[in-house]
Amino acid sequence: MLSSEEELDRNLSEDEDASEDEIPEEEDDEEEEEETPVKKRKAADSKPKPKKRRKPVNKFIEEEADVDEDEEEEEDDDDDFYRSERQMAEEVEAGHSYRYEPQDRTEFDESESAEAIVNRIKKRHQQSRKQYDGDEEGGDVIQSEVAQQSLLPSIQDPRMWVFKCKPGREQHLVVALMNKFIEFARRGEPLMVKSVVASNSKGFIYVEAEREPHAKDCLNGLRDVQQWSMKLVPIHEMTSVLNVQTRRKPLVAGAWARMKRAGLYKGDLCKVIEILDNGARAVVKMIPRLDPIVLAGGEQPKYKKGQRPPQKLFHANMVPGADVARRRYPSTGEMMDTFDNDFYQEGFLIKELNIATMLTTEDVNPTLDEINRFSSVAGEDGEHTAEEMLASVEADDWKNKVDLTKGDTVRVIEGDLINLMGVVLSTNTANDTVRVMPLHEEIKDTILDFQLKQLMKYSRGSG
Repeated sequence: MLSSEEELDRNLSEDEDASEDEIPEEEDDEEEEEETPVKKRKAADSKPKPKKRRKPVNKFIEEEADVDEDEEEEEDDDDDFYRSERQMAEEVEAGHSYRYEPQDRTEFDESESAEAIVNRIKKRHQQSRKQYDGDEEGGDVIQSEVAQQSLLPSIQDPRMWVFKCKPGREQHLVVALMNKFIEFARRGEPLMVKSVVASNSKGFIYVEAEREPHAKDCLNGLRDVQQWSMKLVPIHEMTSVLNVQTRRKPLVAGAWARMKRAGLYKGDLCKVIEILDNGARAVVKMIPRLDPIVLAGGEQPKYKKGQRPPQKLFHANMVPGADVARRRYPSTGEMMDTFDNDFYQEGFLIKELNIATMLTTEDVNPTLDEINRFSSVAGEDGEHTAEEMLASVEADDWKNKVDLTKGDTVRVIEGDLINLMGVVLSTNTANDTVRVMPLHEEIKDTILDFQLKQLMKYSRGSG
């Protein structure tokens, strides 16, 4: 009996083990959860064990899965976008090649005549030649600029110091230093200075030397100079010390000038009649600009920019009524017509002006038409003729009327290099400068810049 019962229990246990193997883990968990409250109620009541917390985790996994799917969709969209762009670029490139192919074929059209081909090749050669000439000219300009830069002082060159001196004694001090240099060199004790300069600045002299003590020692024993005022000249200012400033020619009676201030007469030509106040003021005459409204007794109207009455000589019969009177001009004492507080003589407007603020005396360059207007009033006695008017124009106002071009031969007529011959390389109309290559053996490799007024066009007949 016992043996049969043991066999029965063994078979039941094997069946239970087999059934347990077939049941999933989740079912085992559920069975355990169902058995625990039966066997251990007290323990369950005191310490609850929450087992079912998989739903939030599953939810989180589902949300992450949704996000991943969205990102994959966006990546797919980006791939489609880039793919479409690449496809469009390939289509555009294919279109360009398609358009250019007929143009390439036209260049080798068999139906074109030989003469047409030759003309096209010549035209292409001329265009390339012009481009080459332009590049060559640009290269010359660059080389000349480099050559000019190489002449500027650098830190390896001697330095320059400025000293204060008694105004008016600059030239005397320079001569005294030159004599001192010669005397010390004769004794065998030469002064260690390179040069001494008296510039246009009054009350200063400049000494060039390698070191500061050399510049200071050369001034020992000289009066009218203050050694304690010694200052170093910056390198970039050393060239300005040697700049030559042309002196302005003093304005004289009979010279031409132009009005400077804005107004009705800005830029108009005028002629100097008399100089007053030691050259500070001048009496000039010009062609008036009278508005018909003013002649009729009205007030001066306001004009838009660029508008003004035309030039016309004044006559007493132009004014209706007796508004014109004869009075003596204060500065000259001559009798003149007066109208609207202005003086007129032989139809010209007479004004007394400040030369510095009201007149332009340089680069006046009167035109032939302007001079003819002044000469049209050649008095009844024939005192002022057109020839006299033309003769009153200085040569400087006419000599540069001819435009200079590349390749012209010119001659220097002003400055330190007067009578130097050269060939024009380029011109700059903005500041009236001309770049010249000298025709001189010693400086033929140096490119020089001149003002237009310093040059004159040279021809074989004018030599």
